[in-house]
Amino acid sequence: MDSMVDARDRGAGVLYISTELEEILALCDTIAVLFEGQLVGVISAEEATVEKIGLWMAGDRAAA
Repeated sequence: MDSMVDARDRGAGVLYISTELEEILALCDTIAVLFEGQLVGVISAEEATVEKIGLWMAGDRAAA
């Protein structure tokens, strides 16, 4: 995990896949959610909430 954070801090692009929402909010700059192979939404971590990401993960496209 530390090497991933170090790479991110150096400006590298890192693809991080997880279902742990608190972890995603703490580590990521930008969050994208896929549901059934479709992109549901993209949001900055600063604007994201656990509730919004959770709705997207459940397929609620109206929350986008």
